[in-house]
Amino acid sequence: MKIVVVTATYNEKDNIGKLITLVEEEVFPKIKHYDMCLLVADDNSPDGTADIVRGFMQKYSNLDINSGPKKGLGAAYMRTMSHAIEHMGADIVMSMDADLQHDPHAIPEFLKKIEQGYDVVCGTRYSDGGSMPKNWPLHRKAFSVIGNFTVRAVTGRFHLHDWTSGFRAIKKEVFLKEREKVRPFQGYTFLVAFLYKAILDGHKAGEVPIHLMDRKFGNSKIAPLEYIINLLKYIISERIHELQYFKKSRIANVP
Repeated sequence: MKIVVVTATYNEKDNIGKLITLVEEEVFPKIKHYDMCLLVADDNSPDGTADIVRGFMQKYSNLDINSGPKKGLGAAYMRTMSHAIEHMGADIVMSMDADLQHDPHAIPEFLKKIEQGYDVVCGTRYSDGGSMPKNWPLHRKAFSVIGNFTVRAVTGRFHLHDWTSGFRAIKKEVFLKEREKVRPFQGYTFLVAFLYKAILDGHKAGEVPIHLMDRKFGNSKIAPLEYIINLLKYIISERIHELQYFKKSRIANVP
């Protein structure tokens, strides 16, 4: 079975080399019975991130890069995960931040969940021992906690704790089924939309506790206020549509 780990980059020249070395030298060699590959989704970073990746490609045959225009996190994952499945033969695609906030050593835990029958597996900071960086400012923690609680409350799916985590494993069949449904969504709303659509279609979603690290180099790309507003618009709209569909289905089935 082939696993392609996708990491999205934009101006990550100070982090990408460290991530590649960590994954290739420490993580992948310990994972048996899987064909592991690392695919960098670079949105034409002007800082030379792609050049660094191509330099490492001379050393690691299972490393590749997929470049494209900067259109947001969702577009980068859509483009690159599609490439991983259609051109690299991926059976499972994983997403992971390039800034070293996600610990690649957790990858085997995601694969164990897939082996247990889950279709989508998300890293969780909010349950089973997961955590956020202690030195995060209070407002950033608040945005993250409030955003996720809001999604759980609006959807009524309290069994999932971290809807906005970008550390995920997704079966090929699930990605292909949901791809067109989530294509319009950009940024971090894409993460929530994909998980929500997958659950509505009956796919089994699980979680793995993760300890989120703070980035050491570069700047975060998230705009907190915009993130919350877009997230609220999306999830409220989708929940209304879901309830309306459920109501119509009940009426149609009344004898």
